[in-house]
Amino acid sequence: MTVDIFEALGASPAPLAWSEVPSALQSGVFEGQENPLTNIYFAKLHEITPYITLTGHMYEASPVVVGLAWWEGLDEATQTCVTDATREAGALQRQLNKEGNDKLQATMEEEGAIFATANREAFVEATASVYDKYAETYPDLVAALREAAQGQ
Repeated sequence: MTVDIFEALGASPAPLAWSEVPSALQSGVFEGQENPLTNIYFAKLHEITPYITLTGHMYEASPVVVGLAWWEGLDEATQTCVTDATREAGALQRQLNKEGNDKLQATMEEEGAIFATANREAFVEATASVYDKYAETYPDLVAALREAAQGQ
């Protein structure tokens, strides 16, 4: 899906081992990269490619996954407790992620990075075909994602 998104945006994406990213950017073999701010900062990629566009084009979830036998071994009250705790942890993670990104952005700006914010509507329009492609296989999931994205 990531490749499809970038192709829809007119890029020519190519996978690359993480250890090779800095040298590929320095040499001009790669013209850019797409990573979370934490990766960009700690790899010092903002020192190589200081122009950073905040696109908000993708959110990659980190689900909590458990075995069915374990889950079914829990009583209903414990299942409810686990479900509630994971939802609470997810909300806290999103809050901490935003706060952390804000701090990283400020630090990188102090270090010379230049940030821009992309036109969200242009991204939505340019990547509509990606939703359509995946809606063929995952219609309910894509419908739910589209609905959730309306509030963002």
